Amino acid sequence: MAHFKESLDYYQRLEVAEIKGDLLKAVVAKNALKVQALHRKLIKAKLARVKQNPIFCDLTILL
Repeated sequence: MAHFKESLDYYQRLEVAEIKGDLLKAVVAKNALKVQALHRKLIKAKLARVKQNPIFCDLTILL
């Protein structure tokens, strides 16, 4: 069971990292609509991770 939780956490962290990368690309491209959409997606992904395992609470949830 612990392995499953670690695996799930890995994929949640990976999703957050990928969204951050896409967000950076959108900022560089000066695509405001995409930045807004990706920022919302990033917040949802971070909140999902915190809800799944509060031990990994990221206090910079909005950054």
